Amino acid sequence: MATVTQQQAHRLAAMQGVYRAQRHRYSNAAALAFGLHRFSTPAHLSALRLHRLTSLPQEVEDGVGEYDLAWRCGVGDLECSFKVLWDGVSKNLGEAPASLEVQLNESASASWTLTIIDPTGDYHPRKAGSEWEEWMDDAAYDESGNIIKRLVAVVDWGGVEWTFVGVPVAFGHTRNKQSQRLEFKWTGLDVSAKLFRRSQTLDTIRADRRSSSAPMLRTVLGQIASAYDVDADWGLVDNQPVRTMHMQDGRPGDWMQQLLEAAPFAEWKVRGETLIGFQPTVKSAPDWVYDRHACVEEESLDANAGDMINKVEVRSAREAGSKPEGMPPVQVNEYGVYRTSFNPPLSGVQWRYVQPNPHGFASNFVYRRGGNVISVRNGVRSQQGFDQDSTFMYAAHLKGAPIYDAEEVEFTWGRPANVPGEEAGGPTSAPGEIEFFGALQDNPDSELGETESVTGAVRVNQAAIDKYGENPIELSPNPLLTTLAQMERYGDRYLCRASRIEPKALKVPLNLLLEVGDTIRLTDSVLGTSELRYVTQVAHTITNDATTRGTRFTSVVYQMSPNGR
Repeated sequence: MATVTQQQAHRLAAMQGVYRAQRHRYSNAAALAFGLHRFSTPAHLSALRLHRLTSLPQEVEDGVGEYDLAWRCGVGDLECSFKVLWDGVSKNLGEAPASLEVQLNESASASWTLTIIDPTGDYHPRKAGSEWEEWMDDAAYDESGNIIKRLVAVVDWGGVEWTFVGVPVAFGHTRNKQSQRLEFKWTGLDVSAKLFRRSQTLDTIRADRRSSSAPMLRTVLGQIASAYDVDADWGLVDNQPVRTMHMQDGRPGDWMQQLLEAAPFAEWKVRGETLIGFQPTVKSAPDWVYDRHACVEEESLDANAGDMINKVEVRSAREAGSKPEGMPPVQVNEYGVYRTSFNPPLSGVQWRYVQPNPHGFASNFVYRRGGNVISVRNGVRSQQGFDQDSTFMYAAHLKGAPIYDAEEVEFTWGRPANVPGEEAGGPTSAPGEIEFFGALQDNPDSELGETESVTGAVRVNQAAIDKYGENPIELSPNPLLTTLAQMERYGDRYLCRASRIEPKALKVPLNLLLEVGDTIRLTDSVLGTSELRYVTQVAHTITNDATTRGTRFTSVVYQMSPNGR
């Protein structure tokens, strides 16, 4: 609960908002009727007292900066600039009575909504002939997948500038019968949205068995971001060698998530137009302190840790003869040559018919790595009477050679000898399905270490087991985990993440510098508690209406060390 003086300060901020709304939107020039422009010096604070508008706590008055006063008590001037960029052209929204809501999430794109009270419909993208026609619609990308339309919001609050860049995904409007006031809404995500568009590909990156080196996590993450023209900073992510490759025809953001999970469990956020990776942790020195000197307008707590996972079994993905997850059977129909890739690469590859057909058979399997043939199998005798099979064009040492980290296979689907040919009126197709099996292996000489004997690891949060009883889970095999040390660390970090409990939501004055991943110290004088909490979500409402302007955020507490091993 805010103190009386803090509530008075908040009412002052509300009065300023009303006054500015009557004079000039978000204007510093028309700050207050009695002429105060900023609240950055003790003289200004004294002037406030002389006008009997409020009296601030002594601790706030002495040596506090303008932004401190803004986020603690909601006192200050707000200036906003909303611009729309379309294919290199910029247009300012000017004096439109707009408000912006931005929700920042942990390891997910931020979402935003720009609301404009537009009685004439001039800002609506479907108003024919308007200068804003088609500007604020849902067409954010060109035919090459490049972002061509953005919302850029530059906000000055308490003398500190904050920038948000959004990519639109939808628009709409509402009207009611009584007022006929049109309320236009433009919504979207942040610039990371580009990484989560479907059907994108990227060249494979992996460890080379012929080399003693393996790709490093930050390098691979950097290549993913740069391939899709997304500015990223991975300096805060724990670096380590990884066994990795990129899926084809997928979403780059999913590949990024899988790599960060193996970091293990690194998170990401977007600041402006930069995607930032980080390892979540609670710091002994908090970024923000919400105590009796900071205004907390609302607070809610939901404590329920009964289902908290406190024991994990981490399984190895290297089980000989196992089928890689997401490896569908190859469907064949027309007689001809087929090709499929293995992602990740497989060793000791075997195949079988899923749906055989008596009028078709598979032969001439050619396995490749890096574009080079490493093994040929299942050749058929030449029909021309030569004492050769149909793989005779390959070197003898390749016939039946061990299949070692194969990246792709090419094979022929053809007619059996007893089936008439096309010239005899025979069939030209025969449907079937072929499934491939293999084992995942790594170079034992690389930084990844020997992995063949690793089967998994079990990790526990004993304190949580003692308090809530055992609640175990077996995690899905992760092919990026190659050593026992990695699996144990992965299990420790998973337990740490699962122990983030007791989410508490707070509504406070606008704090644009509060970010996901920050640590706050929250002091409750009624309950007599003071605890460090980790921020998982932040939502800003940016408007000239001081009664609705503010920040809502959700924080959790850790029940075990966030550093794991």
